[in-house]
Amino acid sequence: MKRPVKRARRKREGSTRRTKKSHCTPTLQELFEDGRAIDEALKEAARDARRLHKALGNPMPTWKDGQVVWIQPEDIVVDTPAEADEAS
Repeated sequence: MKRPVKRARRKREGSTRRTKKSHCTPTLQELFEDGRAIDEALKEAARDARRLHKALGNPMPTWKDGQVVWIQPEDIVVDTPAEADEAS
């Protein structure tokens, strides 16, 4: 019975285990200091949640006057007028 031949591992030229940070990509600290990307991501997530609840016909909880209020699917507004203006 033949034994498997062990092959020496070759290093790929130009590859390193360390990743270099791109100067184009903001750091986490920069994202928090600026805040615009985080705000936009939260707005998009809220829009997606409203869209999903409405499409599935599920009521959606919200906070109004210090209490949890359930909004029926037919009453869910997916894009508020301010969001619609931002999108165009």
